[in-house]
Amino acid sequence: MRIGQQRIQAIAAIHELLYQSDRLSHLNFGETARKIANKLKDVYGSKNNISLRLQIEPINLNVNQAIPCGLILNELLTNAYKHAFKDRNDGQIEIGLGEEQGQVYLIVHDDGVGLPKEDYSNNASTIGMTLVNLLQQQLDAELNITNGEGTHCQLTFEKAEVKGIGSAVVE
Repeated sequence: MRIGQQRIQAIAAIHELLYQSDRLSHLNFGETARKIANKLKDVYGSKNNISLRLQIEPINLNVNQAIPCGLILNELLTNAYKHAFKDRNDGQIEIGLGEEQGQVYLIVHDDGVGLPKEDYSNNASTIGMTLVNLLQQQLDAELNITNGEGTHCQLTFEKAEVKGIGSAVVE
């Protein structure tokens, strides 16, 4: 139940920023990413000594990319808080967001125990990773997840400059 509420809160954070924006077709996704990260730190990070390091650029995304990207961030960060630091009371999670040559990248990296291969394969059996895989396809994005000194997740996709709001996938 709580996980479903967090997914709804991630969508609500995006919509809140959209309604505050002077342009309804784009929003500052960097601000959205910060809001999602801080909300999850309040929920999970306050119970232990997990530090959160943000390297987030102010990137404007259209709504058709901002919503799936925000949900992916929510899922990856939730997974890090819930699973990366088993039997530990401390650790660090880093979130990076930037843009280079029209490509947007979102990074979630933790220094925890790492994930078993089946937890992040395309055949993932968890609802969260199934959602991540579907949203990745919606963004036409590449998602690389590697283990080594924790788990490193990098989502990369081409920034779309399409104007307007809608539920259609932007090509």
